[in-house]
Amino acid sequence: MRRFFRRTTEDPAPGGRRVPLRSAAVLVALALALGAVLPTLAQQALQWVGEGHRMPKAPPAWAIERASPKPGCRYFPETGHNVCGAFLRYWETFGGPTDRDRILRFGYPLTEEYFAPELGQNGVTTQWFERARLELHPQGTIPDRFDVLEGHLAREILAMLTAPGQPPQEGQLDITLDPLSATNQVNTNHTVTAVVTRDGQAQSGEVVRFRVTGSGNPTPSSGRQTTNAQGRASFTFTNSQAGANTIEAWVDLDDDGVRDTNEPRAFATKTWTAPAAVTISLTPANASLQVNTQHTVTATVTQGASALSGQTVRFSVTGAGSPTPNSGSGTTNAQGQVSFSFTNATAGTNTITAYVDQNNNNQLDSGEPQATASVTWTAPPAPQGSLRIFIWYEELKTSPVTIPFGGGLQGHFVPVTGTSFQPGSIFATNAWYLQCNAQPGDAVTIWEYELNNGGISTDMFAFSPAGTPFGPNGSFVTTTSGAPVVGSFTQASSNNGDIQVFECRKGNTTLATVYIAFGQLNLQLQDDGTNSNAQRGDNTADGVLTATATFDGNPVSGVRLVFESLNNGDERYSFVANQPATSTLCVTSNAPIVRTTVTTGTNGQATANVFWRCTQTISGGPSPAPPQDGTFRAYWDFNANGQGNTQEPYDEATQTGAGPIQ
Repeated sequence: MRRFFRRTTEDPAPGGRRVPLRSAAVLVALALALGAVLPTLAQQALQWVGEGHRMPKAPPAWAIERASPKPGCRYFPETGHNVCGAFLRYWETFGGPTDRDRILRFGYPLTEEYFAPELGQNGVTTQWFERARLELHPQGTIPDRFDVLEGHLAREILAMLTAPGQPPQEGQLDITLDPLSATNQVNTNHTVTAVVTRDGQAQSGEVVRFRVTGSGNPTPSSGRQTTNAQGRASFTFTNSQAGANTIEAWVDLDDDGVRDTNEPRAFATKTWTAPAAVTISLTPANASLQVNTQHTVTATVTQGASALSGQTVRFSVTGAGSPTPNSGSGTTNAQGQVSFSFTNATAGTNTITAYVDQNNNNQLDSGEPQATASVTWTAPPAPQGSLRIFIWYEELKTSPVTIPFGGGLQGHFVPVTGTSFQPGSIFATNAWYLQCNAQPGDAVTIWEYELNNGGISTDMFAFSPAGTPFGPNGSFVTTTSGAPVVGSFTQASSNNGDIQVFECRKGNTTLATVYIAFGQLNLQLQDDGTNSNAQRGDNTADGVLTATATFDGNPVSGVRLVFESLNNGDERYSFVANQPATSTLCVTSNAPIVRTTVTTGTNGQATANVFWRCTQTISGGPSPAPPQDGTFRAYWDFNANGQGNTQEPYDEATQTGAGPIQ
């Protein structure tokens, strides 16, 4: 009983006065005096005190322990208990106009309200205060006092004090829950354990009912368990929504699933929190690389501050060029990371998208975390420098040829008519000279080989020193940037249109190329000798183009040539007979270029007939129209692609209205 009377026996009164406690304290003192001084008299005088009265038992432990505030009740932090419902209305109404009066009248609550089956006819709900014990009687018993009566506190104390030899009553059945409160993420399991005791002793075989109320959808929301040998019974549930739940557990004495007022109960609370969002990030977020290199992005998947392993991450690449591969997937490791690599041969920008495929359906769904990164592919910088070449052979002299690195097809004749280049004292007769000017200190390689060889079994040039052959009749020499390479020149008796190729390389990259055609090319346009037949638009040749390839005055056979009729984009010429005459005006814009391919014979010549295709009258001119001015070219077709290129050697022949075609 010390638990209920640990407070001071005096409380402050208005003006600081101390008000002595009376009632129960006086009676307790009287009982002690009578029992000590007049034992026999005390027993006779106080026999009536407990006779016919049902004595209260000690409150259950859960009712004595400090409680948490309850909705709709008044909580007293001084003692850690709530006063609710009819007891609160009684305490406020009959305790006096102010809290001070009420505390002096009843005192602070010492327990929570609980059901005491030993009181009244069928048990009552009761609550202990410092100066009173209140009882809630059946509805309508005392309506003007909220059906609340004050217990026989003094009588009960005296009876207990004067009846030391009575056998102890059966202890109160008690139930507690562990833990009393907890916080977890939604969709996890929460377990509460009820412990049932009587007088501190575990009670096995007791039926305990659990019930969960509050937010969300607790699953399951109720349960029935039986205590084990340790008086314990557990209940587990979960919730998919954030919020708070109250778990109520009671000892179902009659096992009817309904909590009766005489069945002890306990409460606990559970708070559910939403899980931290799953996020994904990509590193690096931005990058710039040269084409044909490999780019790697790393995805990191986290939830809050924790890395998530075992997550399926899918990658896709969009944008410029042809990223290879353009998609992929992987599973995060213990650090929550997975990487993806790809490359691209085209300059431009790619966007990399990565997402966590949470349902593993191989597509990005709404709500699935995703992230993007980008990479810009750039072309490698153009090499800086040039390839410089010239040849000296008696009367076959060339001017220096300088080709910038990165330059395309370059073609030159040997000899070049009218040259007067003087190489200087370092050159000997029958010599050639190459110089590759790259970045200072770069290791470069100069290659020389024949493109079509024309049946010649020996090279026109010999390196000094010679390198490893590149292919048939090919060789190279290694040098450092800017260092000249000198070699000897050997004239074949008949080179049959050989094309000599010189390259400057750095590793496997060709920096510059020069094509040398050994010979001269001359193009002439000749009338067919029939007067004015070009005006009739028939299928008779109106002229002949003749190209002649020579070397050192001798004919060169086997030279691939391309004849083109440029026609200034207007005139209608053809190299093919039996084509119908055009029905449009003779002078039109954007006329297509007409081509034909030929090969020189043993006389070094190749020919092609020319046909005038126009039949209509040119405005203000004669009818039919005479042939218009035109330009014809013969290209030395280095790369045998059937098309002329101004970087290949060529010669031109021009026809005018006063020219040979009549």
